This record gives sequence, C-alpha cells and structure tokens, in this order.
Amino acid sequence: MTGKRSEKPLAQRELNVAIANFRRAAWQRHEAATFLSSQRSYAMDAMYLEGYTVECGLKALLLCLTPPRRRNKVYGQISRGRSSHDLERLKQMLAESGCPVPNDVAKNFRRVMFWSTRLRYEVKRMETTVATEFLEAAEEIMNWVEGRATWPILN
Repeated sequence: MTGKRSEKPLAQRELNVAIANFRRAAWQRHEAATFLSSQRSYAMDAMYLEGYTVECGLKALLLCLTPPRRRNKVYGQISRGRSSHDLERLKQMLAESGCPVPNDVAKNFRRVMFWSTRLRYEVKRMETTVATEFLEAAEEIMNWVEGRATWPILN
C-alpha cells in the first residue's frame, strides 16, 4: 500500500459541477474581498481572499479547457496539496494546455504572484492602495478568464 488514497473518477456531470463551483467561488471571493477592502483596516484580509479569486478562476478555466477524457487527471492535480494553490503553476498548466496568458494580462499576473495561502498568518497592516491594485489586477485576470471559455450549462 502506497499510502495514497485512490478516488473514484468523477462523472462528467460532476466535473461540470466542479467547474461551475470553482467559477462561482471565484466571484464570491471577489465580492467578499471587495467589501473587506472598503473597510480600511482589512486590506490584508481582502488580498488574502482575492488570491482565491484568481486561484479558483484559473482552476475553472483549466478544467473547462481540458478535454473531457483528461479532466479527472487535471482535477486531481489542481485540487490536492500545496501546489494546488500555486498561481504560477496554474498559469503554467494553462499555457501547456494551449491557453497562454497574453502580455496585457501578464502584467496583472505580476501584480498578484506574491500571493500565497501563507498570507493567512500575516498580521501587519497593508496599505489600502496596495490592496486596491491587487484587487484590480485580480479582477482583470477574472475578466480574461471569463472570456476564454464556453462555460458548461448545468440543468
């Protein structure tokens, strides 16, 4: 026994639900981060949540663009372990799947690439201008994500 858990592959409908959930979660985190950023003392918290906006958006796009027969494998790669939160890795996986980030969007990625789940442990105050720039860059990335795929319709 290797210690790895073997999970039953998800049906295509379940994978479509996962795509929709990643996409929905991205926009919900964005809405919450936007609210927090309007509260002066919560700039760091807003950035922490907004990082998940980008992460979930990239995951939704990656799964959506992945051929159905490969989605289970990709889902496993992006939903477990520390590397599943790595924005650079997700961006690289998109490029490898034929969806490179264009230069005009890459500048926004450079503004959010310092994000990590470790921000949850930060206690310092963040300048609101830094948080605002971070949220704006993340929103631009999400606008690009939205325009890159034909999203599954769930009945």
